[in-house]
Amino acid sequence: MAGYDAIAHYFVGGKANKGLEGITWNQETGTIFVMKEGIPGLLVEVSPDLRTIRNHRLLNAENGFRDAEVSAEDLDFSDICHDRSRDRFWIISDKAKRLFLGSGNF
Repeated sequence: MAGYDAIAHYFVGGKANKGLEGITWNQETGTIFVMKEGIPGLLVEVSPDLRTIRNHRLLNAENGFRDAEVSAEDLDFSDICHDRSRDRFWIISDKAKRLFLGSGNF
């Protein structure tokens, strides 16, 4: 897939069972978003024709994914939904029992 080279290093050498966990669709743009569970958490935007990775964003403290009561490693991400009316992403961490509302802008 075109663009995979930019994110390949996030999938090498990590802990087992920290792969792709969630998927959602942006109805306005037709793009697909897939989410990597953790170490690190990652949001990946895929073109409507599924041939190109357009962009990616780490799901880390710098991007608003933090909690005073939960360590960064415990924020495994379980599922994602694109909120069309807000152009935002609802992202769940079941292990940390948290729900985040993240920006839809890259």
